Amino acid sequence: MWILVAFVLRSRDVFNQCNYAIARKMELRGGDSFSDDVNLSTTMISGPMLGRMASIRQYILSIVLDLVKRSLEKCAGINSFGEITGNTEDCALIAFRSLVKGLKKCGWWPQLPEMKLIHQSVNQVMEQLGKIQVRGYPGHNEETCRRPRSGLAPTIVAF
Repeated sequence: MWILVAFVLRSRDVFNQCNYAIARKMELRGGDSFSDDVNLSTTMISGPMLGRMASIRQYILSIVLDLVKRSLEKCAGINSFGEITGNTEDCALIAFRSLVKGLKKCGWWPQLPEMKLIHQSVNQVMEQLGKIQVRGYPGHNEETCRRPRSGLAPTIVAF
C-alpha cells in the first residue's frame, strides 16, 4: 500500500493524501474497518494510523450530516424533532418535499442517522445523496422566491 511506502519514506504529502483517500473509502462491517474489501483492522496500518483514518472519516461524515440538516432547515424551517416550524412558501415546500423524498430513498428520513450508525463509506454516502434531485420553480431562488408564477411547473434546481 502506498500509505506504508509514504510512511517509511517520510513523504508527508503523499501520506496525508493516502490517509484521506482511504478514509473516504472506509466502511464499517461487524466492528472492523474495510477499504476496497481489505480488512484494515488486520493489516499493518491498524492501530494509530487506522484511528487517524477513522477520525478523518467521522469528520467528513459530520460535515455531510450538517449540510443535510442545514438544507432541511433552509427549505422548511425544520426543528430537531423533524417538525416543520417555518417556511410555508410553495417553492420552499416543493424543495423540502423533494429533499425528504430523496432522503427516504437513502434511509435518512424520517430521522437522520447518528454518525456511529453510518456503516457506508463517505464515497457511498456522497454518491447516494448526490442523486437527490431538489425541485423548485424555474428562475426562483431563496432571496426572490415568494410565490410561484402561474402556469410554471416545478423543475430541478441547484441546491
